Amino acid sequence: MTKANRVELGEIIAQRELNYSTISGEQTLTVKIGKPRPDLNQGGDWECPIQVGDKVKFSYGIDSCQALSLGLQLISIELRFLKETQKLNLNWLKMDDLGFEPIRE
Repeated sequence: MTKANRVELGEIIAQRELNYSTISGEQTLTVKIGKPRPDLNQGGDWECPIQVGDKVKFSYGIDSCQALSLGLQLISIELRFLKETQKLNLNWLKMDDLGFEPIRE
């Protein structure tokens, strides 16, 4: 199976519900993290599936910890992209801090 065909999330190990308001009322955006797993196409590396809304994406690392860590950073990037491009005023538990740390230098 190629990466292009591999869009399943697999076993979900964590999930968070974020909220935002629209003209229609309060809406929910679900963020899910799949269990890191060996990447069959990378000869020993690992992948971590993440889902923000309907989009499933993958982060990759040398081991499962790195794949998971990069997956959390990818979630932060995806949420920032949504906030900026779609002007979503996302919140978690009525707080602006969504609980996903931005990438640090």
